[in-house]
Amino acid sequence: MSIGPSYGEAVAEAELGFEHRPPPGRGRGFRRPRGLALVVVLGLIAFFTFIFVLPLLQAFWYSLNIYDIQTGASKFVGTRMYERMLADPQFWNGLRVAFLFTGIVIVVGLVLQLATAVVMTTFRGIPKTLLITIFFLPAVLPNLAVIIIWKALFRVDFGLVDLVTVGLGAQPLPWITDGTLALITIVTLTVWKYLGYGAVIFMAGLNDIPEDLYEAAQLDGAGRVRQTFAISLPLLKPLMLVQLVASFITLLQFFDPFYALTNGGPSGATQTLILYIYNTSFLRLNFSYAAAMTTALFVILLAVSAIQLYLGRHQLRSEGHG
Repeated sequence: MSIGPSYGEAVAEAELGFEHRPPPGRGRGFRRPRGLALVVVLGLIAFFTFIFVLPLLQAFWYSLNIYDIQTGASKFVGTRMYERMLADPQFWNGLRVAFLFTGIVIVVGLVLQLATAVVMTTFRGIPKTLLITIFFLPAVLPNLAVIIIWKALFRVDFGLVDLVTVGLGAQPLPWITDGTLALITIVTLTVWKYLGYGAVIFMAGLNDIPEDLYEAAQLDGAGRVRQTFAISLPLLKPLMLVQLVASFITLLQFFDPFYALTNGGPSGATQTLILYIYNTSFLRLNFSYAAAMTTALFVILLAVSAIQLYLGRHQLRSEGHG
């Protein structure tokens, strides 16, 4: 008398149990952290809403009202602040200066950053660690410290730049008191400060390009210049697009050098829109008008960034990058 199933029955039961076995990772002792993932996502949404969305909505609401700081009373005025903004020549001057500064820094800065990265990754025998440290050092220095140094260098009375200029037999130049020269000085400061930062990013992108491409191009007789324009720069276009959009958003809101070096002078030649918003809000205490200009600046940043991304991605897709 058998006390258990036969061998054939045991094999059949084992096969049946194997077919109904739950997939790996779904046993009793393992559960997917769906609840934790949901909490993290909701936390990020709440953080983004509290930090970004609510202040933006609050600024838009302030732009539709006039507030009395002493009493706290408010009066709804609708779009009156925006009508004033469109008729304000200082608003358009601040926007023009900001776009001019941003365009020059992006063009000059990206060219120098790319050139520095190509030289550092292409030519051998260069002390790369030392040069990277020298180039990257200004990026980690505090903005205020850099501005104080530059203000001392470009002083009219005893600045080092003018002392060197006089020593060479030339006339000293009003680097900070002349409108055009003041803007050039701030542009030079910005390009110098962030040269190493952008160069390091582009160097990382160049190091990710396979060496096989350069070896094949070299076998075909292409020199280093030809390899740069035929291989390096085309493959860096996605990274260049990211740098372009990020630089545009940052530079259009640049504040420190315009405030500490020239304070918008002379005669508004270096008064960007963000500096005009600051003066309107904290010096003239006109928070409603400042909120209207802040909302307009956000819309401009959003629109231009969207256009840049659309055109850039369209160009990359047409060239087969994505």
